[in-house]
Amino acid sequence: MKANDNDLLFEELCSDFERRLSKLTEPTVYGEGYVQHHYPGLFERVLNDAKTWITDWYHQYETDPDEEKITRDIMIQSIAALTGEVMYNAEVNGMFDRYLFLSQVFRHIGVMQYKAGWKKDGRETLLSAHYYLGNWKGAMAYEEWQLYGDNSQAVIEDKTRRGGEARARKFDWVKSEVIRLLGSGAVAGEWKSKDAAIRSISGELKAFISREDKKIRQENENIPRGKQERQPVGLIFNNLHRTISDWSRNDERVKAAFLGVIKRRK
Repeated sequence: MKANDNDLLFEELCSDFERRLSKLTEPTVYGEGYVQHHYPGLFERVLNDAKTWITDWYHQYETDPDEEKITRDIMIQSIAALTGEVMYNAEVNGMFDRYLFLSQVFRHIGVMQYKAGWKKDGRETLLSAHYYLGNWKGAMAYEEWQLYGDNSQAVIEDKTRRGGEARARKFDWVKSEVIRLLGSGAVAGEWKSKDAAIRSISGELKAFISREDKKIRQENENIPRGKQERQPVGLIFNNLHRTISDWSRNDERVKAAFLGVIKRRK
């Protein structure tokens, strides 16, 4: 395929994505678009979330959006981490609107990659945008079907609980490292606040997560998915501070570790 053909194909993928998106807001027999009718306010909120994430992403790497200087490796890492976070929130917490959010972010990054000359990456990311847009529509259709199905609510809640517990365990090794870093990096009562303690251990924790995620992916390459003992956590590093803060309130082990190293106010 010639270069011009590749460009035309990419433009068509972009146009098709926008057409699929616009169909969600086109007036229907209800007098309003599909999203407005079934999920009022959702579409605007998700688009704003995507714009905010993209803006924060640029700021994190101290670059102007018009200059597009984010490196290829950072783009790939960001895509993998964001995908992991969205999949976790969708599967465990039922936040299926994050699929729609992910499609918007991937559409932007795909165009950015293509313009930067990483055309294969750009096409793959844009195809992922199409995929997660379809995932969102499918998840919404399934939720609507469930409202009229014969499934027992008790059975659904039990499956959700057991699935959530199993997936939540994949973060245990990260929490253990947080506890270890808190214990090894401070004399009891050294830090004046929880935020200060989190900032102090963040650098080492990020390096640890990156190493372990890479190791886990390598280990899992030749292991059937059903027999894989660990999965990469795929945490978004610019959300890491908030994640640890949440654990310090909701996880008893992490909470106890923080209590042991924060100065008591007199």
